[in-house]
Amino acid sequence: HLLERLWKSIKAQSFQEFEWIIVDDGSNDNTSDVVEKFADPRIKYIYQENMGVNYARNRGELEIKCEYVIFIDSDDVFFDNSTVNRMLTEIKGTSEEIGVVSFTTICSDSKKSLSNVIEDKIIAGYPDHIEEKKFTGEFLPIYKTDILNDISWPLFNGFEMIRHWKIARKTKTIILNKPGRIYYQDDTNSLSN
Repeated sequence: HLLERLWKSIKAQSFQEFEWIIVDDGSNDNTSDVVEKFADPRIKYIYQENMGVNYARNRGELEIKCEYVIFIDSDDVFFDNSTVNRMLTEIKGTSEEIGVVSFTTICSDSKKSLSNVIEDKIIAGYPDHIEEKKFTGEFLPIYKTDILNDISWPLFNGFEMIRHWKIARKTKTIILNKPGRIYYQDDTNSLSN
């Protein structure tokens, strides 16, 4: 049911020239059947034995063949129907020193932001990511794919921040006080919980 909610959000986007890479990390439900029912050639489904979310992300990255990538977990959705288009527009207009543009996150229950940003737009370097004085919380980034080369997710679960810090050492990030995703915590089996 989580994938169906996310797929509805993806299908509703005004931007439709995408590839959706789904990595099934050893689920024991009917995930493959659900994905098969979507019957869309833009979806690439990969099954692997359960190794954890970071292994799944690393596996999925091996399949990326586009210029930009957004990682969104199955228990979240895009903020509205123009989110992906807005994200692409923002990152396409950046200089070479920018490799990431991050958008804020809204809580599905409270409708409040789960991101704290001191300005509408921040250009953040590595010290800003470490200090967390200008921004904190949950964000949805879009990446220039080439900046992800040679920086894999940690090979243990959690601690995704390690990768974010490594990326921040390599490139600058634009943090925008604009919503990008809705964060759901309504399922006890969800990735967030």
